Amino acid sequence: MKEKDDSVQQVKILNELIENAMGLPIESQNLLLILAKGMAYTRDCLVKQNTAEQSLTSVDEPETKE
Repeated sequence: MKEKDDSVQQVKILNELIENAMGLPIESQNLLLILAKGMAYTRDCLVKQNTAEQSLTSVDEPETKE
């Protein structure tokens, strides 16, 4: 359910950016697009790094049996 909430929030933010960017000159819109792509790339890198660290942590820590 949290993933759906995150997706809805992301769509709302994207729609707000598009609506506000429509009044800007094309050059400014291009800069916003470049910035948004850079932010998406950074987010993807952080998610991949976090996933890799979690998998390494789960492999390094032995499970305890009771």
